[in-house]
Formats: sequence, structure tokens, C-alpha cells
Amino acid sequence: MEPSGTGQGTAIDGEVVLDLDGHAASVPAARRTVQRWLLDRRVPQPAVERVRLVVTELADNAVRHARTPFRLRVTVHGESVRVEVADVDRRLPTPARPAPDAVSGRGLWLVSRLAYRWGAHPAAGGKIVWATVLAGGGGTDESALAGSAEPDARPCGHGVRPGADGAGRLLFP
Repeated sequence: MEPSGTGQGTAIDGEVVLDLDGHAASVPAARRTVQRWLLDRRVPQPAVERVRLVVTELADNAVRHARTPFRLRVTVHGESVRVEVADVDRRLPTPARPAPDAVSGRGLWLVSRLAYRWGAHPAAGGKIVWATVLAGGGGTDESALAGSAEPDARPCGHGVRPGADGAGRLLFP
């Protein structure tokens, strides 16, 4: 199936859920499926590219660290696209501080630069790692999420240290 969306116009709300086997091959398959689905929803191309990278990083983390099947959920709501990866590993992610010459360890840093917000919280039998990308083309425009029904849409300014939001969820700028 080829993408049928043009990346133009107003995005159409919706959700796609993929249950993935946890093998490395599931990462590019998820990325392609999400890309087609977002284009079908008329999400602008720049946002589709950011979401593709976020999907890649979060799914790859599930493959590398949880090493079990995982669930990918992508939701379009208004001007935002939320990506969630649920796995059965209870350990919450910790952004790494890799050496300058390290070949890995920058995935969560990249997610933090592509997403308006991201975080993680415990879930039944594991955890959920999530990121919200703005579909309107802006990086961290608070107004795009004003009035959003998304539960974690509260803005979190840059420079804020990772912390709990009172419900045991880790939030990152």
C-alpha cells in the first residue's frame, strides 16, 4: 500500500495500534506503517518525518532493552501526534550521556529534540514511553495544545529537570 495522503490540509483525528514482535525487523515495519497512516490522515510532511524518527527511536529502545513484544500506539488529535510504546520491562528510561565518540545512546536525546514533550510512566505489567509531536510544523508551540484533551499536554519548559508530575510519571522537556 502506497501513501495516499498529500501531507496537505487539516489532519484527520484517529488512532493506529500495532502489536509488534520485538525483533529488530519490527522497527522499520512500524515506521513504514505509521508513515502511510499519517499521510492518509493528511498530517503535514515535516511532522510525519519527526514522528517517523520518534517511532524509530522508541521502538528501537523497546527492541534493545525490553526484548519482548511491544505495542505501538499513534494518535492524531488536533494539532498533535502522540506516539506511545508499551512494553513489559518495568524499568523507566533514563536519558544517557554518551561519550562524544559513542555510536549509540542518543535516542532519547533525539526524541527530546523532535517532540514537544515526552515522558514515561509505569503501566500494568511494564511501562509506557510516550512523545507528543506537533503537527502544525512548530517545535514547541504551547498554543497548539491549548485545550487539548490529551492528558499529558501540559507544557514543560526547556531546562526543566526530569521529574515526577505527581502521578508517578516521568516528564521530560
